[in-house]
Amino acid sequence: MKTSIDRIRGKIAELGAKIADLRIAERELEALDAAPAPRTRSKVKAKRKSPADVATIAPQTVGAAITDV
Repeated sequence: MKTSIDRIRGKIAELGAKIADLRIAERELEALDAAPAPRTRSKVKAKRKSPADVATIAPQTVGAAITDV
């Protein structure tokens, strides 16, 4: 049968193992934070149409579309 002191020593050993695991996780997180963030590609911006281009592309009515055909 384990004595109280043996159980306490067992718990201390378990806590020591948990502390070691947490220190490893901490180092890994610090390494990730220190690494530069991956660069993302910028989105291609849509080309704006000039007012002259917009004027030439006027909305077509149904009747005008039928007469064009």
